[in-house]
Amino acid sequence: MDEHTKLDLNEVEQFADDENTTDVVLCVEEKKLHLSRGVLMLASPVFRKMLTSNGEGTQIEISLPEESYKNFVLFLKCFFSCGICGTIWTLGPTILCTYPIGMGSFVGHAYPGSLFMVLALWWTVQMLQRYFRCKRFGTEYVASVAHKSQALPRVPIEPIFKMAVCTFGIVGEIIQGHYNDEFAPKNWHHATMFVFFGFSGLVDMLVHYGFRFPKNVDYSLLILSIGVEGFLFFWHVHGREPVDVFLHKLLVFVIFMAFCAAFAEMCLPYSITASLARPFFFFLKGTWFWQIGFTLYGPFPVAAGDDHVQMMIAVYFTWHVAIITLFMFGLGILISSLQSQKGGYTRVALSNPCNEEKIGLMEKEIPSENNNAEVL
Repeated sequence: MDEHTKLDLNEVEQFADDENTTDVVLCVEEKKLHLSRGVLMLASPVFRKMLTSNGEGTQIEISLPEESYKNFVLFLKCFFSCGICGTIWTLGPTILCTYPIGMGSFVGHAYPGSLFMVLALWWTVQMLQRYFRCKRFGTEYVASVAHKSQALPRVPIEPIFKMAVCTFGIVGEIIQGHYNDEFAPKNWHHATMFVFFGFSGLVDMLVHYGFRFPKNVDYSLLILSIGVEGFLFFWHVHGREPVDVFLHKLLVFVIFMAFCAAFAEMCLPYSITASLARPFFFFLKGTWFWQIGFTLYGPFPVAAGDDHVQMMIAVYFTWHVAIITLFMFGLGILISSLQSQKGGYTRVALSNPCNEEKIGLMEKEIPSENNNAEVL
C-alpha cells in the first residue's frame, strides 16, 4: 500500500458516531462515516445541494458507491482535521476534484471586470464625442490610447485611474494569495495582469505631460498588456473543472479579440470603427469577468456535472455580445443627438488630436456667419 494512502486507526475513529456532533452518515465501500451536516454544506456547494435536497432530519444517510474509502477519508481530513483549510471539494459523477480557495473568488473576478467596464465606458464616450465634434467642423478624426477630460484637460484622469486601480489590485491579490501563508499562483496571475496595465497607465501619464516617446509606444504597451493578460489566463485553469475551463476559454477568446482591436486601432488611427472595437471588447471582457464570478463563486455555483448549465454558457456569452452592441449603439445615438442639439460649441479642450486650432477658428466663424444671415 502507498504510504500516502495509509490510514491510522485514530484517523478513521475521527468519523465515528457521536450523537452530539454528527447528523449525517456517508456510506463508502459499505463503511459508514459519521459527519457534521453544517461543515459539509459549508465546505462544498455540491454537498450543500445534496444535503438540502434530502431535507432536514435528525440523521441523514447517503451512499457514495463510486468513491474510494481511503481516498474519501483523506479528502474529509482536509477540512475536518484543521477546519476548512484552503480547499473546497466538489463531487463529480465518478471523481473528486479540488478548488483551492485562494486561487479564485467572486471579488477577484468582479474587481478587474469593473475596471475594464469603466475604461470601456470612458473610451466609448470620449471617442464618440471626439468623432462627432471633428465631423461637425470638417476635421479628421484621429485615435489615441488615453483621453483627456474636457472639464479638467490638464489633469491626467485616465492614467491616474488606471495606475491607482491596478496598484490596489496588485496589493489585494498578493494579500489574498498568501493568506494563511499559502502560495496561490493564480492570484499572481491576476497581480501580474494589473502590473502590465499599470505600466500602460504610467506611459499614458508621461505622454500626457509631453514626454517624447517614439511613435505608438503607448499603443505598443497597451497591446503588450492585453497579450500578457491572454497568456496568463490561457494557463489559468490548469487542472480545473470543465465549467471553469470553458468559462475561461471564452475569456481568452475575448482577450485575443481585444488584442486584435487595439492593434487595428493603432494601424487605422483615422477609423472610428476600429477605435470603437477596443471599448467593445473591453466591455465584453469586463462583463464576462463578472459572469465567471457569478457562475463559479456566486450564491448558486455550478455543479461539476451540470451539463445543462455548461451548454447555456455559450448562450449567455452571445447575450453579453448583443447587450453590449445595443448599449453602444444607443450611446452613440444619444451623444450624436446631444451634440446636434447644442447648435454651437463652446470652446473646450479636445482630448486631441483633432486639429484644435482649426476647430477654434471655425467656432469663431460660426457667430459671424449667423450675424450675416440675420442682416440679409
